[in-house]
Amino acid sequence: MTHSRAFAVLTAVLACVSGCVSAPGKGCSNGHQCVLDPRPAEAAPAPPARIESGPLIGVAVSGGGSRSATFSEAILEELAKVNVGSTGAPVSVLERVQYMSGVSGGSLSTAYFALNKPKKNVSVLTETGALSKDYANFFQQYSKEMRSEWESSLVGPLLSDGTGGAFKIANKWDGTIFHGSTFADLRQREAEGDSPYVILNGTTWDSGRRFVFTNLPASEFSYQFIDRAREYVGHSGLPDKEIQLLDDRLQPEADRFRPITAEEIKADLSNLKVGFAVATSASVPLLIGPVLYSVGEVDCGKSPCLHIGDGGMLDNQGIESLAQVFFGKLLTQPAAESQGGARPQKGLMIVIDGSYPIHDLNFGEGQWVFSYLTESPSRLSDIMEERARGYQLLLWSVLRANSSGPHPVIPGPERLQLVYFRHIDAAQAIADQPQGLCGWGDKPQDVAVVAAKLRSIPTRFQVEPKCNAPLLERAAKELVAKNKKRLMEFFAQE
Repeated sequence: MTHSRAFAVLTAVLACVSGCVSAPGKGCSNGHQCVLDPRPAEAAPAPPARIESGPLIGVAVSGGGSRSATFSEAILEELAKVNVGSTGAPVSVLERVQYMSGVSGGSLSTAYFALNKPKKNVSVLTETGALSKDYANFFQQYSKEMRSEWESSLVGPLLSDGTGGAFKIANKWDGTIFHGSTFADLRQREAEGDSPYVILNGTTWDSGRRFVFTNLPASEFSYQFIDRAREYVGHSGLPDKEIQLLDDRLQPEADRFRPITAEEIKADLSNLKVGFAVATSASVPLLIGPVLYSVGEVDCGKSPCLHIGDGGMLDNQGIESLAQVFFGKLLTQPAAESQGGARPQKGLMIVIDGSYPIHDLNFGEGQWVFSYLTESPSRLSDIMEERARGYQLLLWSVLRANSSGPHPVIPGPERLQLVYFRHIDAAQAIADQPQGLCGWGDKPQDVAVVAAKLRSIPTRFQVEPKCNAPLLERAAKELVAKNKKRLMEFFAQE
């Protein structure tokens, strides 16, 4: 990378910093500000989520630009082929999914799936277990759109300000794949069962809290993780002084785990175009966005104003929002229900992780630092996320291992199962049978070579079509095949 090219990137970054606080405009059309409709004072409470029988099933889709979007489409297509019906007509895993939570590139894929999938009355599988014609056509188009090149929309705005970039790509998505769909349109599909409930995750730069673009009522996110943790610590046998110290430190953190919803800021998302929420969720720090949102008024002195950017700054996997909904339902189930003969409700979280694996990866020694932003624009946030994810997994492991006690913080494996799909985990299977991918021929390859290739697919809003896209699709096939038995066993236990 030449110094002149790197200087252009640096100029774009600095321009974005100033552009993010540009003079506000009107509505979601001029590239600076989105004005949400105020929620009428007399409005009825948001309707609760429709009641589903059987276990809770949710899908979390990570950030990772077009790499994550392409990988998640391929995973969903493979999941669609998994028949979990015990008797009678085939039932696809996808027909059981009730919630989807997306971040950044995962939000792009999640929103596309929710808005464009065939309606509830269209079968996913034929009587022979093959994809129906409607779903085969849907996934063919879905794959094409997730592989599309979107970065050309950003070239102009990035030389002026990052917020303009977010609006530019939002308009592109709105016009080409979302077709002007609003959250009111999405709400209708959700209410009729044509779509799972959707959560698109962003991060507020103002308070550092998560913001969720969703039609779900705020009550769905009422699970008090910190209160549960404090209760757990209080019965842990620690000395009183240590308990008090931890309690003093935990209490101020309570709001950090609770997302901001439209209800909280008295806003109505009905007329917000889904494409703008997706672009907000995908606003990579210092390169795209954040997007300024206000309620009813352009003047931030008269209305709550939030700068909302990439959801990956807090949780790049989309797990926390989904977990908050699931924990609240699974841990607050009345004891009588589980003791009166009825089985306690169970849950399944499917995590599609196409995020960037930072560790053990180098783009090459001696490169100027800003060359990393060209190869992977989200490099800075990815570094922070990798560390945070490590602690998250460690915390979950410890808490789940102690979930059988009287004060569980999160559901244990007997109540909540996780199935994890990560693209880099398919390296061995692909190395054993490369099938001509990436010019490797048909002979087994060194697994380190395949792993390095999977790890090096950059975080961009485009994906290289001849090697990287087919490689991600093959990874999805291998991973779903590996976990198929586990999925079928979960549903067989109903």
